[in-house]
Amino acid sequence: MMQRWTQAILIAILFYKPAQAEPMGWDFQLKNASAEYSQSNVWRGQFIAPNGLKFDVSKLYQSDRPEFNLSAQLLILNPKQNTNFIVPIRFDNGYKSPLYSAQRRLDIGFWAVHFPNEKLMLAFGFSNILTTGGKINENPCVDSFSREFHCGTGLPWMDYKDYSHTKKSMKEIAFKLRYSF
Repeated sequence: MMQRWTQAILIAILFYKPAQAEPMGWDFQLKNASAEYSQSNVWRGQFIAPNGLKFDVSKLYQSDRPEFNLSAQLLILNPKQNTNFIVPIRFDNGYKSPLYSAQRRLDIGFWAVHFPNEKLMLAFGFSNILTTGGKINENPCVDSFSREFHCGTGLPWMDYKDYSHTKKSMKEIAFKLRYSF
């Protein structure tokens, strides 16, 4: 659930009106897109068991969902007040296979950039302040003795549970100051 102050920031971005009558502009820029899943690393499904046998369960890790991710930004430009707002957006369509699934994920940030003069830039913002989705679920394989093990590593399932390979997006608050000589 989105925190109330995050909702307030997003509402302020959408309904911000400058004091002057000068209209604000906006732009949507696609920064990067690919036909791959990017939230984490997916196991290949090939491993050598402790008894030396080679296993290949890679077909159980093949995604049934179209894979893609993109990053973009919404720019809200206010030339009269020399202030711009930037809303960085990252989306991943997730992953779905019999052994590994990840929900779709959306990350949104917010930046305010002010130019008091031609040489000075002040920026304050939040990266990945709103994150929704992205939960990852894995299922074990079962051997002939009904023991559960991880099909990507060959580890017993109980030993694997403590291991995490999920990429977490960092929530950041930053202040930037740039002076051009």
